[in-house]
Amino acid sequence: MSFAPSEWTIDNYRIMLERIYRYRNARLTADQVLYRLMEEVADLVKPVLVYNVTELKKQLADVFAWTCALATKIGINVDEALFRKYFKGRAPGKPVRTLQFYAEAGEGEAAGELERSKRPRNLDEWQNTLAQIYRNENENLPSDVMLMRLLDDTGIAAKFLRNKVSLEPIEDRIAAAMAWTVAIANKYRETIGTLGQVVWERYPGQCRFETPPSSVCECSTFKSIYVSSASDVKLQREKLANFIKTEFADLTVIESAWPDTAMMSQSAFLDIARSDVGVIIVDQKFDPNVFAELTEFLKSMDTRNVFVGARRRDENGKELSSIPKEVNWFFTDEDLLLAFRNWAKGRMTSSRQSLRGG
Repeated sequence: MSFAPSEWTIDNYRIMLERIYRYRNARLTADQVLYRLMEEVADLVKPVLVYNVTELKKQLADVFAWTCALATKIGINVDEALFRKYFKGRAPGKPVRTLQFYAEAGEGEAAGELERSKRPRNLDEWQNTLAQIYRNENENLPSDVMLMRLLDDTGIAAKFLRNKVSLEPIEDRIAAAMAWTVAIANKYRETIGTLGQVVWERYPGQCRFETPPSSVCECSTFKSIYVSSASDVKLQREKLANFIKTEFADLTVIESAWPDTAMMSQSAFLDIARSDVGVIIVDQKFDPNVFAELTEFLKSMDTRNVFVGARRRDENGKELSSIPKEVNWFFTDEDLLLAFRNWAKGRMTSSRQSLRGG
């Protein structure tokens, strides 16, 4: 069994996560990291509402990890930000400075000694300190309200970042978001343990996708993949999409609504624009919808990240000369899966080497 490092600061966790995922996250902008954080906060809603402990722990760890990723990207120290917001002065919503709170609670030390002795030194101590400061407020505050406050603070941080305001107000909101993450963890502490234990269980010093585990992530540097097909190979498209979800668990799979819809929707254009990889599967005919999507792929993404799979029924299957892209031919569904796996792993390796400057 692996135990969480109890003396680690939040910045220690941030450094650990940055070391593991630095190549994977290098291609993301600060805006993209923040949007991913907001996605993870949204994913926390359901397990909170239905009290799914397994998913709750997973999503809390992911919110923490992406908060750390954002801190890395914009260059802030979350420990210091929390100290300035909740400890050094008057914590939000409190009538007195935090040090005065300790003094009135019977701590007889001088202010400087109090600051040194009571200042949280690691994540566990921050969890205890925030629980003590906001004991009365948070004891009866529903967890879904805490979640809305977390979403509100990340949303305001996104607005500040988009408007290119100074770092200080962004840092302040990130500190607030971390505090609400801690508050939610405190709400379920008897069931899930400390936040540090929750984070370490999901990110135990190594990439959670790698087999065997690795201290430096060698997973895909891609985030999302758009999968489409002609109408006569819809079943192959569904099989490949399920294969990708299993084989490349860190990729978000977006399946085309065609050929179930009469025309390419605006949402399809947007989905393609935000995808890193495009996949088209065809048989012996090349539908107009497929051509439209492939054209959009080639316009909006690196053409090396576009995979075209074409099924031919016999050894003399005709070439689809109208496709403006190299074709990966397959006879069986297993051939298609193998061809895609080999192609995808090759592209991921090349992408990582590019990020490393290799």
